[in-house]
Amino acid sequence: MCGIAGFINTSFQNLTQTSIRVMLSKMRSRGPDGTSWMALNQDGAFTWNRLEGPYINGDGLKASLGCSRLAIVDLSDKGLQPLANEKDRIWSVLNGEIYNFVELRAELEALGHCFRTATDTEVICHAYEQWGTDCFNHFNGPFGIGIYDLASYKLIIARDRLGIKPLFWYKHDSVFLFATEIKSLLSVPIVEKRVNPDKIKNVIGLPYKLHDNGENTLYANIFQVQPGSYIEIDAKVKKRSKSYWTLGINPEYTRYTFDEAKELLQSLLENAVKIRLRGDCEPSFLLSGGIDSSGIAGIAVKKYHRNIETFSLNLPDPRYNEIREIKETVRFLGAEANFIDVTSRSICELLPVLIDIFDENIPTPNGILHLLLARSIARKKYKVVFNGVGGDEAFLGYHDHFLFFLHFLKMSHHPSFSEELTKWVETQHRSPDLFKRFCRYLSTRQYMNSPDFLSRSNNYDYTRCLKSIFLKDRKDTLGVFDAPEYNIHSKQLLDITRFTLPYALKMDDRFYMSQGIETRHPFLDYRIIELGLSLNPTHKIKGAVSKYILRSVLNNYVQADRLTDARKIGLNLPIDIWMRRELKAWITGHLSDKENPIFEYADFGGVQSIVKHHMENKENHYLKLWDLVNLDQWLQRSFC
Repeated sequence: MCGIAGFINTSFQNLTQTSIRVMLSKMRSRGPDGTSWMALNQDGAFTWNRLEGPYINGDGLKASLGCSRLAIVDLSDKGLQPLANEKDRIWSVLNGEIYNFVELRAELEALGHCFRTATDTEVICHAYEQWGTDCFNHFNGPFGIGIYDLASYKLIIARDRLGIKPLFWYKHDSVFLFATEIKSLLSVPIVEKRVNPDKIKNVIGLPYKLHDNGENTLYANIFQVQPGSYIEIDAKVKKRSKSYWTLGINPEYTRYTFDEAKELLQSLLENAVKIRLRGDCEPSFLLSGGIDSSGIAGIAVKKYHRNIETFSLNLPDPRYNEIREIKETVRFLGAEANFIDVTSRSICELLPVLIDIFDENIPTPNGILHLLLARSIARKKYKVVFNGVGGDEAFLGYHDHFLFFLHFLKMSHHPSFSEELTKWVETQHRSPDLFKRFCRYLSTRQYMNSPDFLSRSNNYDYTRCLKSIFLKDRKDTLGVFDAPEYNIHSKQLLDITRFTLPYALKMDDRFYMSQGIETRHPFLDYRIIELGLSLNPTHKIKGAVSKYILRSVLNNYVQADRLTDARKIGLNLPIDIWMRRELKAWITGHLSDKENPIFEYADFGGVQSIVKHHMENKENHYLKLWDLVNLDQWLQRSFC
């Protein structure tokens, strides 16, 4: 993983060697192992430069491409980016990994391509030379890519299928810039800071799962490349965007029997772990009490005979603490374990730095936990960590998935409906009335403003926190959720593409990469995500047990009592309680003064109402209070 940046420019006056140098320097925490770039002058002269070496700033540049590198594959200086094909015509930079680069390199060598390094980045150059923009369909891994073609003076930037790695861009007249992080773009003087009011309205008036919608950011003139798409910029800085992959249901997989699906999933999951173990740095492993992270670690140990070191959280709330289960897994795997104590004090100490790392508002308080873990892993000198992100989305692991599953059985008149409903009531300790209320929630389309039926806020209408002037055009500019059908299939797809996974990936990338640590997610191999989305729901939930098929696959890799434990705890903080105590001053400091910048957009009375009700423990608004305080912090840091 790295921080990449670049630009194409026909004005020639605004962007110089110093511009790209500063852009890359802003991302040195992502890439501490060397910063370098290529530069194309107005007259077509080409130079390759290193941060540590001499360079001449000179006149404005026609184009530039650079990288602050985190060395994982081929640790030598030969891996410094950008890299080129053997003709030095096609140059590329990569933030991320092409996990199948070994197989692609062999295929390209058989086609006559010659390589000079052992990196996956060089494979990109030759793949583009061979297949053009179809090369992105050949790559398996998380990536943000920049390619510059010296023959056509064309720039191409691309993002991986699921948006695991970030990639932002800015365009104005004769200039196009891109970078892994927003702060890199903002370091260029020609990039004007401007608030995006529509995005701010989403953050204030909607639950966090609806904050993002499309390519917009909190900055009106900075956008994100959409997952599974690329952007071409020609020599005249004309822009063309195109999708190269769209997540959908594979009809073949829908017909698989349970045994056929299990066999394929086991093969894919074992391979996903295998190719992610590639690299010249030993990986570490995040470990919770659930089966996702335990299963990934188990495959690494039991299948590929790796000795591993794990990192886990010791959470202060007994409702969420999984230390006993984690220690059982550690003993089963023979791993070396690290436990990080989480206290209100440790959380308070991190609050001031979160916005600077993230560049926008942080989606949920759980982001703090990732930063705590990242710092602990960095102290042990690891550059790579595996986790279990994506297992819940791929195989129906969330609490509300049970409700959607039961609704699916009822509406399809499935013979197992009554039995599954009874087992859900008994196993998950739920009331049958909850399912009845959920059915009314769907039939009356209450989900339009809150897609989270089980939210602790009881689906409170947070548009009450918006100034009235913004409510007039609510339907046009608020990113509300409106789907023709909201069922088990659309819910799973939306969890992957909008509701949960994108926010988890944002926090995962920013906080681990701020410490120079690359995260690897075997469950987010696109082949597994496509399979999980396409399988019959009855393969994924059975007998009120979530992720049923995954538990069957992990039988040899996770101890039996963990596989049969149907509880879902998740990564949580008692921050709703802390907001009434240790964090109360933090909340009131941002939300009790009418002069604070957030109240240019938020209704003071509406905000005071939810603050009061939360502090009095009458209602639970911790996620919205988190939104509002983070937004106020961002406005103060960015515009005051």
